[in-house]
This record gives sequence, structure tokens and C-alpha cells, in this order.
Amino acid sequence: GAFVFLVSIVVSKATPRARMDFNTLFNAVFSLVFTLFPAIVAVSLVTFKCHTNPNGKDTLAADEGLLCSGDPWTGMAIGAIFASVIYVGGFGAVMTWAIIQAPKQYSRAEFRARWKFLFLKYSEECWWWSLPFLAKIVLMNMGQCFFEQGVAQILWVCLIASVYQISVAIFKPWRHHFLSWFDVGMNTVFILFCTEVLWLSENNSSANPDSDLARTIATAGTVVNLSLWPIAVGIAAWLMYDERKNSVIPRLEDGAKFYKLVQTVSKATEQELVDFFMDISALDLASIRSTMQAVNAEFLGQISRARCSSRSTSRTTSIPVKEVEVEASETVSDAVRVSL
Repeated sequence: GAFVFLVSIVVSKATPRARMDFNTLFNAVFSLVFTLFPAIVAVSLVTFKCHTNPNGKDTLAADEGLLCSGDPWTGMAIGAIFASVIYVGGFGAVMTWAIIQAPKQYSRAEFRARWKFLFLKYSEECWWWSLPFLAKIVLMNMGQCFFEQGVAQILWVCLIASVYQISVAIFKPWRHHFLSWFDVGMNTVFILFCTEVLWLSENNSSANPDSDLARTIATAGTVVNLSLWPIAVGIAAWLMYDERKNSVIPRLEDGAKFYKLVQTVSKATEQELVDFFMDISALDLASIRSTMQAVNAEFLGQISRARCSSRSTSRTTSIPVKEVEVEASETVSDAVRVSL
């Protein structure tokens, strides 16, 4: 990323438009690092993933010919420690700092352009959800460093996935609720897969003198993990029921907030609105369009192909709908001509 930015500076001497924006480049590079973070953690910790062989010696899980002791492994371990501190700990520390600073700095355009990959995917109430997501990745990989038995490793992964699943069901962190339920569903499939893998563990082999104990642990782990995902679904269903049952006060509060927001937006200039709509993401634009459709159908009483009113009683408003449509169309057209 730094090399590309330096090249753009050199090229911009001849072509000024070729210079890249540092904040945009920073966001693109770290967005890629964030996407590849699971692989980075796995590679950084692979040196510490050892297991005991029948001869009593510990070998590397990724390379059975390398003992987890002696000069070769010690040199690799030193490098792995530095890699873990820099790539895992350092990246996590930087992300944590950015998330802590977000409430105070997010109003700055530079901060949003630089760190938006951390926040755009999640709702405003759970803007910090990148931290639990990264923590889940690190904890799942660390389990293979602490536990040698296959059953213990699988149970550890199932435990982390179950805690994460219940957390998603409670907080619903993704920007769209559908993605939160999709995340819960995918974690359910993952947990079910892990419980099936327990039976394929080598510790369940009849040649192992501890096979009865291992089979008992695997059975208990299967029962526990299978019982956790219905709990998560039950909690999510209860939250949805409670939200609908006690929705009067929150709806009044949301109405007051929306009224203040409309007043604030009405004071903005045409160019400010054009700049706003040109800068927001396609996902946010789709949300705004859905909101406009709801207002047109439920408040103004319009019926369109996209949405019709779901109210059981008709509602009249003193605002002339046609006049609103014409004024809005003329305002946007004039603003677009100014921006171009």
C-alpha cells in the first residue's frame, strides 16, 4: 500500500489526477487485511500447534517430521512470536484504538474515509462489533495451541461459536436484520458440523485405552452444543416478541428523533444534499429509498409498485402530494446541474 501511494505521488508530478487519496488507500489496504485476518492468525500461530505422538515426542501438527523442541523449532517459535505480536496483536490494537476513537472522531470526513471498513457493515447500535468478530477468530485458533486432544479442540471451537451465535441473536449487529439471522443460521450449521466431527475424532478409536472417556466427552459435548442453538433462537424470538409488545414508547421516541432529523435536513443546502447522496454507499442509499417508499405509502398515502400502505385505516395529510413531487424533482434537477 505504501509503495503504491509513493508511486502515485511520483506519477502525479506529470498527471496530477493520478495521485491517490491516502485515506481511501488506507481503507482499501486495511479492508483487505481485515478480510484475510483469519488466515493471518492461523499462519502466525501454526508454529505453536503441536501434538504428542505414541513415542512420547511432540511434533508440529503441520509437519510431523519437525519436533516441537530443539534449535529448528526454537528459531521458528521466535519468529512466530514476533509475527503474532505484530500482525495479530498490533492489528488488533490498531483496530481497538480506531473503534474507541470512533464516537469522537466519526464526524470528521478523514476519519470516516480511513476507517469506514470497520463500521459500514454494522448497525449504529453495534458499531463496535468488529472487536467481537476479531476476538472470535483469535480464540478459535488459540484453542489448537492449548489443547492437544481432537475432542477438546472441537469442543473449544463449538463453545466459541455458540457464544458468538447467542451474542448475534441478542445484539443483531449487522446493518440489515436479515444478515443477523443469516449469521445465526450459518453458525448453527457450523456447530452441527462440529458436533458430527466429534465422532470422527481419533480419540474415539477402540484402540485407544481412553476411548470410553473420549466417547463420553464427545457425547456430552454434542448434547451441550446442540442445546445451545435452540437457546439462541429462543432468545431471539423472545426479543422480537418483547420489542413488539413494548414498542409504544420506543416508537414515540423514534418519531421525535425523525421529526428533528427532518427539520435538520430541511435546513441543508441543495449542494450539501447532492454531496451527501454522492458519497454514501449503495447499501445506505437502498435504505434511504426504502424509507422514502414507507413515508410515501404510510404518511402521504401514495400507492406505488414498490410499496402500498399497510395501515388498516386511511390517513389524510395536509401536504399536497403532487406539489411535493414536483418541488423535489425540480430541486434535485437544479442541484445536479450545479454539481456538474
